[in-house]
Amino acid sequence: MNRSARVPRLNLASLVPSVTAGLISGVLAIILQISFAALIFNADLSPQLGRAIGLSLFSGFVLALVVAFLSSFPVSIASPQDSPAAILALLATSLSALLTQTRDTSQTVASVFAALALSTMLTGAFFFGLGQFRLGRFVRYIPYPVVGGFLAGTGWLLLQGGVNVMTGAQLTPEWMYLLSQPVVVVRWLPGIVLAFVLLFALRRWTHALITPTIIFSAIVIFYVAIAVTGLTIEEARARSWMLGPFPPESLFQVLTPNAFANANWLAILQQGDKIFAILIVSVIALLLNASGIELAAKRDIDFNRELKAAGLANFLAGLAAGFPGYHLLGASTLSYRLGARSRVTGITAALLIGLTLLFGASLLEFVPRPVLGGLLAYLGIAFLVEWLYDAFFKLPRLDYFLIVLILIVIAWFGFLPGVAVGSMIAMLMFVITYSRVRTVKQALTGETFRSSVDRPPADRAFLREVGKEIWILQLQEFIFFGTAQNLLDQVRARVQDATAVPLRFIVLSFRRVPGMDSSAVASFQRMLQLTQAQQIELVLTDVSPAITRRMARGGLMEGIRYFPSLDHGVEWCENQILSQLPPQTTRAAATFQEQLAQILPSIEDVRRLEKYLERLELPEQAVLMRQGDTADALYFIERGEVSVELQLPEGKVVRLRTIRQGTIVGEVALYLNGTRTASVVTVMPTIAYRVTSTALRDMEHADADLAAALHKWVAGVIAERLADNVRTLEAVMD
Repeated sequence: MNRSARVPRLNLASLVPSVTAGLISGVLAIILQISFAALIFNADLSPQLGRAIGLSLFSGFVLALVVAFLSSFPVSIASPQDSPAAILALLATSLSALLTQTRDTSQTVASVFAALALSTMLTGAFFFGLGQFRLGRFVRYIPYPVVGGFLAGTGWLLLQGGVNVMTGAQLTPEWMYLLSQPVVVVRWLPGIVLAFVLLFALRRWTHALITPTIIFSAIVIFYVAIAVTGLTIEEARARSWMLGPFPPESLFQVLTPNAFANANWLAILQQGDKIFAILIVSVIALLLNASGIELAAKRDIDFNRELKAAGLANFLAGLAAGFPGYHLLGASTLSYRLGARSRVTGITAALLIGLTLLFGASLLEFVPRPVLGGLLAYLGIAFLVEWLYDAFFKLPRLDYFLIVLILIVIAWFGFLPGVAVGSMIAMLMFVITYSRVRTVKQALTGETFRSSVDRPPADRAFLREVGKEIWILQLQEFIFFGTAQNLLDQVRARVQDATAVPLRFIVLSFRRVPGMDSSAVASFQRMLQLTQAQQIELVLTDVSPAITRRMARGGLMEGIRYFPSLDHGVEWCENQILSQLPPQTTRAAATFQEQLAQILPSIEDVRRLEKYLERLELPEQAVLMRQGDTADALYFIERGEVSVELQLPEGKVVRLRTIRQGTIVGEVALYLNGTRTASVVTVMPTIAYRVTSTALRDMEHADADLAAALHKWVAGVIAERLADNVRTLEAVMD
């Protein structure tokens, strides 16, 4: 694909929506950035609000510009964000309270700015490292309820922050009396009304201009109310209804290293839990936002590229004590829906933020606190509605309970305890849920599942009679300590079942098991102890090299029989059963004549048949039939053993069946006048008798009764083999 196919050419038709979307996104981003600065630099830190707004706008400028140039999604808009801002507000408040006793305001301010710089640069480094090592996709494995709990907790903190911006009070039980006073209600009620208006409108309609229209209308209503009450602008500002006053100089004040010289780094390090929470929440939110943009735009986004772009932008912003940020889901999708398709959108938003940073200080003094607090409250309420109300109807009750629990822990104890509790409970839920997965895909016995060895009729009948002494478990899925314990419990219950046939063999097939953790080895050690105590042979088949190494490290190579396939494992069990029969038990006729006497009416018929047979003495590994050759004969096996093997295109050979003395091979292809579908190779020195197609035709013409008896016996062999296959298939599909 050429470049022109990937990047739309700039013309008036594409430039207008790109610039328009950039201006709208820029205005929304500026309001958010001012809100976050007011959220973090509140109460004792409020004298630094002007500088904080400058830092927030500077961060917004850097983030928007860098992401606009480097993102894989051309209309991406990046800005400082709510989730890290909520945690930064906690960090700043905690630092301020911790350093209050020093009575050194300059140290408190320097420490907060240093904590900002450290948090933002670490966030940038964390983002960039994840992207550089292409680890972005692994963040998606965080359990969905845990992510929901984090976002619900963030919503609560944002709601608290909004109330604090509007009233200076905290949304806690201790402050409830103050918040209920009429003079304070007047301060937070307009912002909460604005929050619910935004929530209702945006949940019902999706037009791009709804948010800016409501915000602009709220500002107009605020000034109308000021005019009606007779307050002047100066009086409203003095009563903390508006931001400011700000210093007359530009808000653009890059912090020098001297600004951090008085910082208390020990106090900053004590906030490590909050800094860690910023890293985790930010990367989760970034990737969630990127996923949302991907779904909205219906196009793939390179998550690792987005991580590196946001990482570089955060690190640059952090050098000047900027705020952490990443992609704005709403602004980015809004720009796309407005028709923007070029990087001009992000660049326009960045330029608007930059101009506000340089020249907009006087205008910022007229921003009402109820509007800023209401916007924060809206973001918080939106999170809470999504994860407490909407999730109730969408998620299983256990997942919903986890979200509520994480929210409560975050509200009472903070983000890090919420992260820890949520992760631990999510892991416990995983263990419980995954332990319920059926490790045993199929449970069979030797009565219904037999090896591919074609044995004499007497042997087959005896194996069907005692087949329940072989218990076959076909395992599936990854085995860890939870599922291994369930498997052990199932084996113990069967071994100790006094009403069932006593077991001599337990066969475990690992063909569908991709892996096993080291903790599961202990369960197999106990299983081996159980089977040895009951004199039961434990047989493992299809075990991968990785699982074999784990078994070896756990000391499980002695006392367990290992075979390359289930067929070989069951064959060994059958051989053990047959080898222990009393010597006087005759399972197969000793001579070929005795074998024929079992299928023909009289000795005279045996003699008549012999003249149509050709005796073959074959060494080990001799080819009796070759795959692809014309079928021109069938063979009676008097002594020895042959293997029916399928040659696959890639050169691999698969054993289909083993034929032993007292039966035949090659009959189906001969009767169908076809070609050999597999090769037959001797496993040991073998004596066979061949009946060619020519000899069979001669028999049909010269001795029809003898041919009919032979055909009847061959049909019986085919039917018996088919019945065995059907029984096995029914057992496997049960």
